[in-house]
Amino acid sequence: MRKKDTSKDHLLVSLLRQDARQPIRTLGNAISMCRGTVAERLFSLQKEVIRKYTALVDFRKLGFGTRVLFTISLASEEKNIFGRYIRGHPALNNLYQTTNGADYIFEMIFCNHHEYSLFMEDIEYAFAIHSLTTSFIEQELVREAFVTSLPAGAS
Repeated sequence: MRKKDTSKDHLLVSLLRQDARQPIRTLGNAISMCRGTVAERLFSLQKEVIRKYTALVDFRKLGFGTRVLFTISLASEEKNIFGRYIRGHPALNNLYQTTNGADYIFEMIFCNHHEYSLFMEDIEYAFAIHSLTTSFIEQELVREAFVTSLPAGAS
């Protein structure tokens, strides 16, 4: 059995990160592979590497003007309860479990500051919070940029 060229997989992932809607033929031409091989590799990547395809959205244009990044540390008995609560919250956009003093970092998206204030009241009342910091996201400068450019001489 021949060893698979993972550099081609990396190139394929890079192309998909740029535009996941590209036809297989276009992807194959960019990395010098036939369509059948590209389709086979895509299938394998979708099983092992690619978690989901999504759209990057300008939330302000949809009427969601308040984006907030939270860092929270909780009492140990509250961590799992809070984790379940926040996963089910409709304003949650991203959630990360962390180390080094914080338990979670998460991003919430609200229509306005009033919704944010209500959320803050809810969690401050319901959970034993050791520390909580919030940062309002003013402007998105870079998003999902890792592995989006092809290395020099790749194609």
